[in-house]
Parts: sequence; C-alpha cells; structure tokens
Amino acid sequence: MRLVVLAFSLAALTGCATVANYQAECERSNPTFGGTVACLERTFAENPRLGNDPRGKLYILKAKQLSQQVDTGQKSELDARVELQQLYVELRNQELNEMDDPIIIQPAAQPVLRTTCSTIGGVTSCTTR
Repeated sequence: MRLVVLAFSLAALTGCATVANYQAECERSNPTFGGTVACLERTFAENPRLGNDPRGKLYILKAKQLSQQVDTGQKSELDARVELQQLYVELRNQELNEMDDPIIIQPAAQPVLRTTCSTIGGVTSCTTR
C-alpha cells in the first residue's frame, strides 16, 4: 500500500505532465511572476491529481505566497522564481528518496498450531491443529 501511495505522489510531481513542464509552459506564456502563478493555479485546479497531492498543495501555496510578496515589493520576481524552483527541486528529491527507501513487508499473521501426539500399542499418532 505504501508503494502505491508513493507511486501516486511521485506521479503527481514527476508524471508524464510534470509540474516542471507546467511551470515552464506557464513561464513561457506569462512574462510576469504573478501571471505564471495564476497560470499554475488554473493548471492545478484543472488537475485534481496535482491539487490533492500534499506536495502539490505546498508547491502551489508557496507560489501564491511568493506572488503576494512580489506584488507588495517584499521580493523581486527573480528571487521569487528562484525560491519556487528550489522548493520544486526539494520536493522532487524528497519523493525520489522515499522511493529508494526499502519497504518492509510484514508477514501475514500465522495461526498458532498445536501438535498433540499419542502412542497406543507401539504406534505413535500425531495431530496438528
């Protein structure tokens, strides 16, 4: 089950249509950081797989936060772009590291068996239940 969850999370950030691809496309079509973030928000809203993933949520929330900081003059567009890209790389590396972690599979609980033996007339007979 853990493998399925990790695979789903990894697909959300590194699948066929990756966040990196979406980000690059939004940056190409929007010259401002605010426009890029608005494009990313639309993309995430249209793709529940991205929007529902915890890492995807963190990524888009950070993008919105950085956009507000750019709008209020607290951060330059370049600094915001760098910070968002750093977050993406960190999140992607976390997922890749989790995929490398060994998965410990617990054996199924085995029923407790009891063997009883009895000897009658030189013949030993055993029953396991």
